[in-house]
Amino acid sequence: MNCRKSIKFNNITQALQADITRVCEIWQLCRKQYANSGKFLFGEFSIADAMYAPIVLRFNSYGIEVGEVEKEYMNNMLSIPSLQEWIAEGKQEKEHLEECEVEA
Repeated sequence: MNCRKSIKFNNITQALQADITRVCEIWQLCRKQYANSGKFLFGEFSIADAMYAPIVLRFNSYGIEVGEVEKEYMNNMLSIPSLQEWIAEGKQEKEHLEECEVEA
């Protein structure tokens, strides 16, 4: 994952859109059910949030458009100090693997 690069990813196939939609549905369902317990998927930060961290980062850096509930969840995730540290350290990496880069 390249933390140094942000793009507007436009090459969204039907299969990819189905995956994005499903992730958004899961986030919406969890946030609706656990909104009174905290700001993460099941209220308090859990392993589920840790597992979705890479998806949050990709949605954010690829400019994937999501609804308000999902955006709020993503912002909550992106405000976690350890995730901010992960991004900052990723931006300091010097290695560049052209074959792993995603193009818009």
